[in-house]
Amino acid sequence: SIHAVLALGVRPGDKVVDLCAAPGGKTLLIAEALAEEGELVANELSDPRRVRLCRVLVEYVPEDVRARFRVSGQDATRWSKNA
Repeated sequence: SIHAVLALGVRPGDKVVDLCAAPGGKTLLIAEALAEEGELVANELSDPRRVRLCRVLVEYVPEDVRARFRVSGQDATRWSKNA
């Protein structure tokens, strides 16, 4: 997870989609890289894993930062940038 996020080169202000976000490790690293700017969509198709992802975000990401994030349950094989 760490290597994948580092390879992305996420910077503050970027817009990032994490298509297979649970359990949340990559998502937390991306959130940290975005700092206080940027947007993040954390996508997880599995309902139980998405619930776990939401718990992780609530536990580790301040509410004002989470306000810029969205959690979705799309099928990543059918993802569209308009999703």
